[in-house]
Amino acid sequence: MRRCFILKGEKKQEDGVIASDSPLVLVAHVDGTLANDISQTLRAHRYKVLKACCAAEALKHCAKHHPDVILLDLFLPPTATRALPASNTKAATGLLR
Repeated sequence: MRRCFILKGEKKQEDGVIASDSPLVLVAHVDGTLANDISQTLRAHRYKVLKACCAAEALKHCAKHHPDVILLDLFLPPTATRALPASNTKAATGLLR
């Protein structure tokens, strides 16, 4: 399985999450170029960013890091991602197409 987990920032805690008060955004999208562009834009505005290229990876990030916002491609393989936001009630959900 291809890993698409990327975090950048000045300070990292032991679990890899950036230590700051910035909101954590999970970008879950099958198009890697689009996901990179969105991630770079968010980081430029001082957001912490996690990326996932499949539903299984997105679910792992939700369980471990509890993102504040999820930008979600509803056609993300291989799981039915319509259940993804329900697994993390803390996150507000936006849709990418």
